[in-house]
Amino acid sequence: MDAHALRRQGWTISAIARHLERDRKTIRAYLNGEAIIPHPPGEEIQFDWLELPDPPGEWGVGVNAHLLVGALAHSGRWRAVLAESEDLPHLVQGLDQAVRKLGGTARRWRFDRMATVCYPSSGQVTAAFAGVAKYYGVGVDVCPSRRSNRKGVAGKANHSAAQRWWRTVPDGLSAEQAQSGVDKLSVRMDVRRRAIDGVRTMVAELAAAEPLLGIPALPFPAQLSVERTVTAQSLVPFDGNFYSVPPGLPGPG
Repeated sequence: MDAHALRRQGWTISAIARHLERDRKTIRAYLNGEAIIPHPPGEEIQFDWLELPDPPGEWGVGVNAHLLVGALAHSGRWRAVLAESEDLPHLVQGLDQAVRKLGGTARRWRFDRMATVCYPSSGQVTAAFAGVAKYYGVGVDVCPSRRSNRKGVAGKANHSAAQRWWRTVPDGLSAEQAQSGVDKLSVRMDVRRRAIDGVRTMVAELAAAEPLLGIPALPFPAQLSVERTVTAQSLVPFDGNFYSVPPGLPGPG
């Protein structure tokens, strides 16, 4: 995506190659569509975090909200989940919700070198996340350093979410309403046209034919930790609902 964006800005192939630290032949082949990585049906889901600047103040999440995007690499179908943080428990919660929205999971999950999944220096999956992958019966692939094009499908989904949804989210909209909005957008995007081996089809048709694996009945047990303000009525908001706490605890906590 970076190579195409720089080319549209008028950069030469040599300049793009120097900027991205790639060989000129590689950049030229990629821009000509000759370096596409094959993705068999049902083989891979690409996951990526999209940081969302200036969320509505009512959300209480600070300067950024976070959107976990999961995209089927073969068909291009994607679904996304809003999260308050990019820590491991929120990542696990988002992964579970994303694959349920997709209707199943591919055999392998691909990530960049996020510290919640692997040791960034080596790319080796952490023991904690290996347990998550085992629970869902999937393998984990970590992108090599400086090889962000390995997650090009997720990158395109990020762009769609940022341009077609986040820019339209008004102040005062609840996180639950915003989640509903991105859900609707991702479903609408299923009607995109695709060409596979010269045959024109739609994302929805390709996704329907992907042989996805089943998902455990219950999510992986991950303990979330969030900050909330207790109301004067001793209620705490969480995931669109209010929960009562013992009296005498109003305020942040």
